[in-house]
Amino acid sequence: MAKLSEERKHEIDELASLLRYSYSVNSESDIKSIAKDFGIVVLETEKIGMGSAVKRKNNHYLILPKRLVPSYGKYQAAHELGHMLLYHFLENQLGLWEREDEADYFARRLIGMSRYKCECARILESLLYTFIHPINTFKVVSGIHRKDANKLIDNYEAQNPI
Repeated sequence: MAKLSEERKHEIDELASLLRYSYSVNSESDIKSIAKDFGIVVLETEKIGMGSAVKRKNNHYLILPKRLVPSYGKYQAAHELGHMLLYHFLENQLGLWEREDEADYFARRLIGMSRYKCECARILESLLYTFIHPINTFKVVSGIHRKDANKLIDNYEAQNPI
């Protein structure tokens, strides 16, 4: 886990505060509305797993999987939105763990959930998935595979030419 500087925390706090002031952040659909207002296309899949933030050409996409625990869905949507709004797709950016820590911090600040509550929701999501789909448990770890995300985006772009 990377340590965020106090300056970077302050920048993220200001962004999250501005969004909370301007938008409702009570549900996953509220977070999706924020993304759409920023021109980010939100695509949903029936697959269960981790979400994904994808930049393709000049387009930005949030790929959000089906959720069993609503509070984790809200956190996951906010986390992926964080990747977009914190410019994690620019060249020469932070390493993987720094980007993940920033997106995590942003999500928690935006939706007002403690790290403990986010972790409890993630664990509950994993346990429910394991109970419902015991044979497919290991597929959750890697989340939405890149090929699945690209297939969703290809279908979207075919139906919505730019």
